[in-house]
Amino acid sequence: MQEAELETLILDYQSRLFGLTVSDIRRLVYDFCQRNNIKHNFSHSAQMAGEDWAKSFMARHPNLSVRKAESVSIFRASGFNKEKVMRFYNVFQPIMFNDDVQVVPPENIYNVDESGYTVCNKPQKVVARKRKKSIGTVSSAECGKTITAVCCVNACGTYRQLFTCHYTA
Repeated sequence: MQEAELETLILDYQSRLFGLTVSDIRRLVYDFCQRNNIKHNFSHSAQMAGEDWAKSFMARHPNLSVRKAESVSIFRASGFNKEKVMRFYNVFQPIMFNDDVQVVPPENIYNVDESGYTVCNKPQKVVARKRKKSIGTVSSAECGKTITAVCCVNACGTYRQLFTCHYTA
């Protein structure tokens, strides 16, 4: 029962982009046992549950695994929601189609993707749901050197790419 609640808590934090590391979970379990007078043989000096407990916890909860999180800026995390996507499609639909006939030709339809690489941010591994495609964690936007790669390809297969370097103070 308590472990099921802990699993739910771990997955809730992960879904909100604040994944817990194994050490975070071990500390949380130690604090929980201390506050609720639950007998345990965890280390009082380290104030965390043992590594053996963590391994057996992970084995008892097969939909959890230790994964390396992807950095997601707070702006990107808050910017992608159902309301904004619907607003985009409400503007996009009349531009692309007129009476269900496509107005914009395929060579003018581009898919653009941007990838930013920074040298200063290295997210820790967090516990998350197994088989989840990507795991995010919030990171700070201001940090050293960033290299950005922008690639785009149209519906006919023509592509463009651009690489830039950015420095923040």
